[in-house]
Amino acid sequence: RSRNREHHTRYLDQTDNKTDQLLSTTINQLQTDLVNSRFNEADAKKVAHELRCKLHELEESKSDQSLRYAEQIAVLKDELFGVKLRETELINQLEEFKRRFNDLDSLWQSHIGKCKSAANDTKRSSLWIGSLNSLDSHEMNGKIKFSDRLLETRFINQIGSLKQQITDLTVQQELSDRRADRLDKRVTELL
Repeated sequence: RSRNREHHTRYLDQTDNKTDQLLSTTINQLQTDLVNSRFNEADAKKVAHELRCKLHELEESKSDQSLRYAEQIAVLKDELFGVKLRETELINQLEEFKRRFNDLDSLWQSHIGKCKSAANDTKRSSLWIGSLNSLDSHEMNGKIKFSDRLLETRFINQIGSLKQQITDLTVQQELSDRRADRLDKRVTELL
């Protein structure tokens, strides 16, 4: 029996030693796993923090871009309004110049008609009055012709000036239309 006991005790000691070794190995493995998981957790926290910072930067950048686009759109809308306002003013000026041109043209046509009828009347009256009044008639015709030439020159200069202004305003209107179209496209692109 004592042998049996010794054997049993030895067996228990060996089993206890194996259990202790197994327990020690398991504890060491668990400690290693715990340390590794803490490292992984720290790495994950670091990555999460970096991602939160990057997200914050991207949100700020998006906000800045949205603000910039909104400001650009506001500026472009203001410019577009100004261009349209100038275009309206140019159209009104163009209409006024056309009206003045037509008025001058009708005055000129009326003047030419009067000059022709006056010349015809002068010829008839000079035939009726006779040779004594022919000298006065020529002198009168000379004065009428000189004043007619002055008036004609003045009207021609005004007509030429108005034509040039109409041409200039037409060009400005076309340029304004093109600029307004470009601004419309830019506003549409930004929206």
